[in-house]
Amino acid sequence: MPIEVPNQLPGTIRWTSRLAIFASVVLLTAAILHRLGLPTPAALNMVLIAFALAALAFLLGAFAAVSIWRQGGSGVARVVAGLFISSAMFGGVAVLSVLAGQHPVLNDVTTDTQSPPAFVELARQREASANSPVYPAAFAAVQQLAYPDLKTLNIERPRAETLELTIDALKRQRYQIVSEGPDGTIEAVDRTLILGFYDDIAVRVTGDDERASVDVRSASRYGVYDFGQNASRVRTILREIVARLEETVPAADGVRTPGAGKTGKPGSKQEPERGSKKPIQRKSQDREKSGALREPEPKGSPQAKAGARAPDKRSAQSPE
Repeated sequence: MPIEVPNQLPGTIRWTSRLAIFASVVLLTAAILHRLGLPTPAALNMVLIAFALAALAFLLGAFAAVSIWRQGGSGVARVVAGLFISSAMFGGVAVLSVLAGQHPVLNDVTTDTQSPPAFVELARQREASANSPVYPAAFAAVQQLAYPDLKTLNIERPRAETLELTIDALKRQRYQIVSEGPDGTIEAVDRTLILGFYDDIAVRVTGDDERASVDVRSASRYGVYDFGQNASRVRTILREIVARLEETVPAADGVRTPGAGKTGKPGSKQEPERGSKKPIQRKSQDREKSGALREPEPKGSPQAKAGARAPDKRSAQSPE
């Protein structure tokens, strides 16, 4: 009695689903391993392999679909599954391309495009295949058009105090501080939330015993597009520094965010010492410019006593 051999699916149909599933597994594995610490070049190679397998699965699926349409046969579910998985992978790339087109072609952003803070220690950590640690001069014009609000933060605080507050602000944002240079330059690292790509941060604090200036730079180690993440990170750092200034000075009514005032010098003004007249005059002028309301003087202050005597004197002169 002859043994019946079951009909096997053609190789194109079987390998369509196999390659598509394997490609998706490789892509997911690359993302997880990279988040856990796999070097970025190795993870990118795995991603390229995954998409190459997905492309092959799509071609085999298209050939098998045409064959089934013309000659009939089984295996439609495998073909549909292979085509769907491979198409979904390339569809994700298409969505990312559309999102990238909504942002300028930048991967390095700074508040000082003429002399940006330099990467020193982080430059040594960049692989040969990574982006250059030097700020591209061509980015300056593009950044000024795309992010005109990114300016140097000028603060009326001593340089040493501003440096300390800046370090605290970076720690509050959970950035990994790599180095603190004697020239007031701080280097830190941040990672993207999902894929864990490394972005480098450099903050430079300059000034003297009265005033300080803070410049921030954020750059992606890999990739041409940053989807606006570097500019958003610079704004976050500047806001956190201003918040720390407000927390450390009571009634800091002179604090302004970057670009909010006409002078372009946001900062915190300290209370004038007793007996000093010039700081009081400067502070009153700043209140008039910023529109800040004058707070009531405490009851025990000399100004309150003088203000309390003045009405008594006038009332004594006026007739009852």
